[in-house]
Amino acid sequence: MTQLRFISLIGLTICAAVLGCAIYLEHSYMLAVCPLCILQRIIYLTLGAVFLIGVIFKLSGIFGYIYLFLVNLITLAGSGVAARQFWLQYIAPPQKITCAASLEHLMEIYPFFDALKIVLIGSGDCSVIDFRILGMSIAAWSLLAFGTMFILALYFTYRYASKKDTWNARIKFR
Repeated sequence: MTQLRFISLIGLTICAAVLGCAIYLEHSYMLAVCPLCILQRIIYLTLGAVFLIGVIFKLSGIFGYIYLFLVNLITLAGSGVAARQFWLQYIAPPQKITCAASLEHLMEIYPFFDALKIVLIGSGDCSVIDFRILGMSIAAWSLLAFGTMFILALYFTYRYASKKDTWNARIKFR
């Protein structure tokens, strides 16, 4: 197994574990899921799908660069969403708790980018800390996971770019 495949397998495992923990906590502790949490889950799912591509295919050359670019882009987006929720929970002035519309409902009544803007603005639901693990909120753990994966993705992009003969565009199926 090549190094990029092994790293992709680790990333896929992390994404699956995070999503599994989120679903477990939601159902076991009856936690309300805010739109920012759902958006983070969608980003973890997307990142997991990209990691699955990295596990299945032997990516080299330009395909490896495209793959690593996607991983960097998705982890950066996830870091941004998690940082926004972290900011709402710990730094922003207290908001009046309101019952915000679900992400699904927002997507039904607004165009995509308008719904995304409303979600990223956040609501009182997103600023509530319902559950802590080792003293940190779930949003803080998500920010830590996305941030760590982004830093590692940058490192592996650097390592991949420093290898010689990476521009031979080859893609192989297992």
